[in-house]
Amino acid sequence: MKKRLRLNCCIWLGSIMLVATPWQAVGQCLPSGITFTSQAAIDAFPVTYPGCTMITGDVRITGNDITNVDSLRQVEAFLGLLEIDQCSNLLSVDLPNCTMLHRAIISNNELLATIRFEALEQTTNGFLVHDNNQLISVSLPALSTVQGSYYFYENRQLRQLDITGIASVEGDLTVLGNLIDSLHLPALTYVGENLAVLSNDSVRSVVLPLLSEVRGDVSIGFMPILTELDIAGLSTL
Repeated sequence: MKKRLRLNCCIWLGSIMLVATPWQAVGQCLPSGITFTSQAAIDAFPVTYPGCTMITGDVRITGNDITNVDSLRQVEAFLGLLEIDQCSNLLSVDLPNCTMLHRAIISNNELLATIRFEALEQTTNGFLVHDNNQLISVSLPALSTVQGSYYFYENRQLRQLDITGIASVEGDLTVLGNLIDSLHLPALTYVGENLAVLSNDSVRSVVLPLLSEVRGDVSIGFMPILTELDIAGLSTL
């Protein structure tokens, strides 16, 4: 009986240890990071790293040969930098299983039309989307917790920006030089640094009904057809 009890105890303790450190035990890969410079390299990822759902190092994607990143869809967390830059034939970034990002920079992709992170819930060091000349849509509908800063600027065709679930931003929130016709953030209550909504020439309304605190500067302007501005709850600057 004593041996039986001792064995059960060991199994129980082992289960607790496994639950306590799942990211260290399952699914991690590439602690030194990886750079993708061709579509073939991206397409080979599921075969080369079949169990990898969490990339712990930096991921850089660049090159004229790259048209999509679909073969990275198994990744649920990018724990380093995710940088997608100067992919002149990239058409979309669609990573539906990614729930967490450390930091993302998506920039200077001439033909990029859509960015979708449908399951993304949090970032730990910001998200930058800039100078993508054909970008039409950014969809981050599940995002609620933003540590670091969010910048969306100089995406001159950007018409749809879905970040409506964001409740707080620890750093800057900047929306500048896009083609959106409105910015409605119904859940946003707090910005830890600066808030800037500027030079979005097609914007008619900026509605931030629950925003109560901005710890830095607030800059809203240079939008010639802006007719509705709701920041009535803002009490702390």
